[in-house]
Amino acid sequence: MFQKYSQFYEKHPYVCMIVSIVIASIIGMLVEFLLYRDFVGIGFYTILILSILQILRLRHNHHEK
Repeated sequence: MFQKYSQFYEKHPYVCMIVSIVIASIIGMLVEFLLYRDFVGIGFYTILILSILQILRLRHNHHEK
């Protein structure tokens, strides 16, 4: 299973990154809502900045190969 994921990640690194960001965002928002019964919109800026940094890092690593 891990070998299949590694092969998929090598072929489609951006898709894997986007899927992991979406899953982490959903989990984070769900925990925030369950604990505090509130939704904090500023969390989107954090997700956006971290996503941009991850895309830039991934792009830089892809161009080195």
